Amino acid sequence: MNHGILALVSSIGCTSAGSLQSLADAMHIPHLFIQRSTAGTPRSGCGTTRSNRNDDYTLFVRPPVYIKDVILRVVTEYAWQKFIIFYDNEYDIRGIQEFLDKVSQQGMDVALQKVENNINKMITGLFTTMRIEELNRYRDTLRRAILVMNPSTAKSFIAERKEKERKERKTEKERGEGEKVRGKREREERERKERKRKRKEKERERKRERKEKERGRGKRKREERGKERKGEEREKERKEKKRKEEIEEREIGKRKEKGKRKKGGEEREKEKEKKH
Repeated sequence: MNHGILALVSSIGCTSAGSLQSLADAMHIPHLFIQRSTAGTPRSGCGTTRSNRNDDYTLFVRPPVYIKDVILRVVTEYAWQKFIIFYDNEYDIRGIQEFLDKVSQQGMDVALQKVENNINKMITGLFTTMRIEELNRYRDTLRRAILVMNPSTAKSFIAERKEKERKERKTEKERGEGEKVRGKREREERERKERKRKRKEKERERKRERKEKERGRGKRKREERGKERKGEEREKERKEKKRKEEIEEREIGKRKEKGKRKKGGEEREKEKEKKH
């Protein structure tokens, strides 16, 4: 107040801000410095010249942002090559544009997702509009997520995400149990069809065996009938031969008898001639 100045309020470039800071410290004038870069981002990267003395009269309302350095350190420590950054309406994402450019140059895959006021609706919308392949990839990316938002919003976001994950696990469990039941039914159906097929095969095998046995019995019967016919033919031939032999013997006997009678007649004729 000795100089008629209550306080200085400035929002200027880094070079002028340093000179104004030195002036305020020297003249013991409170200095309220609001950092703002020419690009319009809420925070700039002006280097502050703070001293260890107690006569530091400059108050930096928007001090330099170190979140980009923190995020880079986290990403480097865990060797993330793909991750997602969630932010809300209270954070101007232009504050980490330098970080995004840097990680992009290093070949990292960074996704930005703005969190709306209705977190439940937003999360539900994300998971319902994605295909299964995209959903699986998104779930994997969520394991490497960075939240840049209001603490209460972050708390609600995490709670909603956990609830959604719990429901998803429950649904997957039910789906898995349903698949197990269907799998069990399918196995039982396959086993039933396999048993039926085996029964049919056994039945066909028994029919083939019966046919073979019947063919075998028929063959044996035919062989037996053939043997019987051969035996009958041999017996017939034997009888015919015997009959012929008997006829021949009778013919021979007749011829002998006739020869004897003829010889006897000739002898009787000779005797008669001798008597005369």
